[in-house]
Amino acid sequence: MVQARGVLADDNVCRSGTQRPTEACSCSRHDGIGRTTGVIRATQRRERSINGSTITGLGVTGRAQTRANGTLGTIGRLPESTSKIDRREQRRAARREENRADILDAAETVFGEDGIQNGSIRRIAELSGFSPAAIYLFFDDKQHLLSETLTRRADEWNSTIRVVAANDRDPLDTLHEMIDVSVDFFDARPQFRLLLRHIRGGPAVTGPVLAEFADHVNARYFEFVTQIGKIVAAGQATGSIRSGGERSLAHLYSVLVNEYILMAASKDEFGVGRLTQAEFHAFVDGALGAPSRPRKR
Repeated sequence: MVQARGVLADDNVCRSGTQRPTEACSCSRHDGIGRTTGVIRATQRRERSINGSTITGLGVTGRAQTRANGTLGTIGRLPESTSKIDRREQRRAARREENRADILDAAETVFGEDGIQNGSIRRIAELSGFSPAAIYLFFDDKQHLLSETLTRRADEWNSTIRVVAANDRDPLDTLHEMIDVSVDFFDARPQFRLLLRHIRGGPAVTGPVLAEFADHVNARYFEFVTQIGKIVAAGQATGSIRSGGERSLAHLYSVLVNEYILMAASKDEFGVGRLTQAEFHAFVDGALGAPSRPRKR
């Protein structure tokens, strides 16, 4: 049975994709948890009588302020069971996020190894430890799963770039640092790099690739280009970066960096070879550095 995304809390669903019964679940992940369900509901519906009046709710401890048979009582703080329920909900939310991340990791691997068309929900389910039906408790369809897989990395990438862009180094040196950070980022996520190469059948600029598949990724890419454009403008003001439209240079820089990174995942079908990281730094320095600026690399 396919449920709408986010309808069920993760504790209510086994990895088999079925809703947990009130009895103890046979799933190793939920063994024994089901037995507590009746206790929680009983706690939530507990009734107490104070001076002849009945109070229905989460249960009341301490003194209560209420009018009962003309007598004024006192309502105190809510019972500890309330905070226990809150903590339980927090644990459920944490487990749901953990399970969602497991599925995204599996999707990244499958899409990277098998491609967009051949990557199947069934294999993603097997790799993540869920049934295919359970995948649809987190994602609407394969397209939505792909979109979220790409968007997650796009957000991580922009966060990384923001940190580098905030330093107070020479602007051109900052762009060189971004190259090193980019290489490290994708080396740590080789399946994501493979995934990007599968999109459109070969190397592509990261921003537009993500924008084609993920909601609101255009905004993420424009944020990236805007950050690079500000660095370029600062470098032009100090004379370290050549003249030219800042956003145009920022876009060309992005193309160069992404093509270099994606080449690492290439089988070099066309025999174009690869540059070392030092050679690529020298190439970028020559492309963006002001003609009169001494070359550092």
